[in-house]
Amino acid sequence: MKVYIIRHGESVTNEEGKWTGWLDVELTAKGISDAEKVKPLLKDIAFDKVYASDLKRAVKTAQVALPGYDYETSKLLREIDVGTFAGKPLDYYYSLTPEEQALNLKNAFKDFGGESVDDLDERVQAFLKELETKDYQNVALFTHGGWQRSIFDYIIGYRHKRSNILLSNCAVVSIEFIKGYWRLTGLLNL
Repeated sequence: MKVYIIRHGESVTNEEGKWTGWLDVELTAKGISDAEKVKPLLKDIAFDKVYASDLKRAVKTAQVALPGYDYETSKLLREIDVGTFAGKPLDYYYSLTPEEQALNLKNAFKDFGGESVDDLDERVQAFLKELETKDYQNVALFTHGGWQRSIFDYIIGYRHKRSNILLSNCAVVSIEFIKGYWRLTGLLNL
């Protein structure tokens, strides 16, 4: 089984430089253009199944990049829940007390009403385990950058530093499930 994991196009909060998480925000005009750029890469692949995060930015990216398909949405495909960080500027972290910064480094957003990276990893792995039971040849997943980073951790076998891998809006990560193992087969930033 080949799985193509597509990050959503630029969202309003991406453009504004804000934390998004589970905020349900729209794509910008650039975000729609981002999704249009993915369309030629996917047009010749016959997808058995197309999934999207239930958040608008992922669904809209799927509709633009793969028109004519039915999409099944799943909360498992959501971005990490950033809790009270949602809607705040990306540099909000620096306004935290040293104690709060230490909590964020240790547990991500769990102590701020959101999820830890372990929580996200559990969702990602639960989704992949379910996919493993299906007899699909080609699957498309329209999701988020945190989800893609979790894929790297799972396949490589250790948690990498988040800033070490660039994942642009509409980045396409491809993985393959063969003989009981997932393997990374590609990464394309548009």
